[in-house]
Amino acid sequence: MIDAYSIRRNASTTLLLAAVAALMGLTGCQQSGTEGSGATETNLVPAIRLVGTRYMTGGLPSVNLGQYITIDGVIRPTLTGSHPFLFQPSCTPVEGEEDLVECDLTLPIQVAGPRWAIVETSLPPAEEPSAEVGDERERAPEEKMRILTHGPGRGGDEPFTVRLPAASADFFAARLMPDLANRGVLTDEIVLPEGGSVLRTWIGIEEAAWIPHSAPIVFSVSVVHKNRVDPERIFEKVLDPARNPDQQTWVPVEIPLPDLGSEVFHLLFETLPQKENDPNPSLPVWGDPTILRPETKRQRPRHVVLVSLDTLRARSMSAYGHDRPTTPLFEKMLDEGTLFENAFTTFSNTLGSHMSMMTGLYPANHRVRASNLKLDNAIPTLAIAMRDSGYETAAFTENALLRAEAGFQRGFSYYSENKDIEDGAGDAAETFRRALDWAKAQPDEPLFLFVHTYEVHSPYLPPDYTEGFAGEAAPPASHAEVIRDLYEREIVHLDRLLADFVTELTSIAPPGELLLLITADHGEEFMEHGFTAHMQLFDEVMQVPLFLRWPGHIPAGEKIATPVSLVDLVPTIIEFTGGNPLPTDGTSLVPLLEGDALDRTIVFGQTARGKRTEMKSTYVARSTDAKCMVRDVDGDWVECFDLAADPMEAKPLAPGTSPALAALHAEVLRHKQEATRDIAGQEAEKELVAGDEADPARREKLRVLGYVE
Repeated sequence: MIDAYSIRRNASTTLLLAAVAALMGLTGCQQSGTEGSGATETNLVPAIRLVGTRYMTGGLPSVNLGQYITIDGVIRPTLTGSHPFLFQPSCTPVEGEEDLVECDLTLPIQVAGPRWAIVETSLPPAEEPSAEVGDERERAPEEKMRILTHGPGRGGDEPFTVRLPAASADFFAARLMPDLANRGVLTDEIVLPEGGSVLRTWIGIEEAAWIPHSAPIVFSVSVVHKNRVDPERIFEKVLDPARNPDQQTWVPVEIPLPDLGSEVFHLLFETLPQKENDPNPSLPVWGDPTILRPETKRQRPRHVVLVSLDTLRARSMSAYGHDRPTTPLFEKMLDEGTLFENAFTTFSNTLGSHMSMMTGLYPANHRVRASNLKLDNAIPTLAIAMRDSGYETAAFTENALLRAEAGFQRGFSYYSENKDIEDGAGDAAETFRRALDWAKAQPDEPLFLFVHTYEVHSPYLPPDYTEGFAGEAAPPASHAEVIRDLYEREIVHLDRLLADFVTELTSIAPPGELLLLITADHGEEFMEHGFTAHMQLFDEVMQVPLFLRWPGHIPAGEKIATPVSLVDLVPTIIEFTGGNPLPTDGTSLVPLLEGDALDRTIVFGQTARGKRTEMKSTYVARSTDAKCMVRDVDGDWVECFDLAADPMEAKPLAPGTSPALAALHAEVLRHKQEATRDIAGQEAEKELVAGDEADPARREKLRVLGYVE
């Protein structure tokens, strides 16, 4: 029986079984769809992308869950793919043949898998190195040797041995070969865009299966109607690259979809051997299946770029009134967009605040508040919504707390972590470069790009040219002021790097097509309230920059004083791009940008719990000109501030001082109750960061950044 696996989200089990049962009777369908260069008509644009999550580390791609496959040098996200793993076979010298070894390629019995596997190894070059050319030697290319072997515990009791050159007897890569009858994929529910649609995909056979024993494969696509028993086959084609070298590549296909109006349906992608019951294996894949729609008059941005400048506090930016010229280049951009004067974080560290950016949820609801926690798979993310809306998605981060494994990679086709930072400091120049290189490689695709840098996070290592940037001044009077001076010099450097990034970005994505959002996850404190770093939520930490620019759609040169939150980014971006709304704690900022008011007047924040400081979590409710804070466990501890009279939060007030403070106090108590409803979950968050024992390099970076001792 054919097993079908649902993708994107859980599909109906009943429908799945019905489709599988019906599939057993499908025969004799004609090929439909067209093949060509892969380029679509100019009036077709991506509307729904069906798959794609890739995890990149240090710029080098690695397959995640078998969903990114390279064929003929081109990488694409795929519905299914092989899962290669390394193993070291037992090899012994061949008597009388000093250059040969005999290796047992029988796979380990503990490896769960199907009957067959392909084992790959690189043979030494067939030719000796040629003469030197410059400082390098030209070498003959290595050859791949592929051997079809039995899977673990199958195919008899005798070892599977082969003779190989001794130079090859090292680690081998093995790809398990699942039965072809177990590779059907049923999508989640789909509703076609208006105006007629086309399914664009690429079909191919993974290179490991380009061997004489592999089976020719029939690729087919069927529409599974909700109210019909029999699926409607709309495409069929045979690939056999082992015998047809011209098929040793991705083969592009475009399949016109039937006009289904608003009908809800599924697509069934199937690969079966051309000859019924052919026992030979293969590795068929579907590359980046995407539903295209006719382009209408553009009302949404073609490209969306969200930039997070870690630890950048608004209070140290001249764009927010600081008396030192820290952000002169950023200020030049303000004439082209809208600056939110009172934007606030949701959490006092990188992890929880960025998860709020990605989900639109307060930490009380996304629950990712310590490094040993992961985002619940049931919670949708902004990247998933953007990819579902037709955008190609990529994230470029600087590792440490924005771990892909915590759930940040969900929905991103590319997730690149810049780990090449030995001293723990940020490297915005390199991270921005990687992001731009990726964007340049997607000239015809709508893009959603997330870029994150630790450039101004401690340790503060500003370049020499920033020294004396504010002219002659009195020397700092305290150690905290010395450290703040280094921090603000870092901001000066980041300002230059950011300006260069935006300039080059707009050469790729013209301003009229680009929704640009620039913000930060939290600020930084320099003993204003007895601490350094970002362990509290006074405004030096809570207030962050937020700037939006999309010429012709977002007011130019405007400043908005209404309090807004990082949880508002998701609904704002989704409204601008026309995607399906997500369940969030935020509200779209589009009404503010159109001159209307928001129904909401209060935003919330929470601090992390930290063993190093013996601090409990603090919960904050913030309005335009007042705030109240209460502390976890210590129910009697409360501080409120009248920010109109006391903007530096130096004179705490009792909540009964005024009706406004009393109302804020009631709101923050409600928020605290919601955040602490799972006491067992709180116990799992005793330490701010536990580190990653399996990744010493990451743990060392966390230590340098100040998150672990």
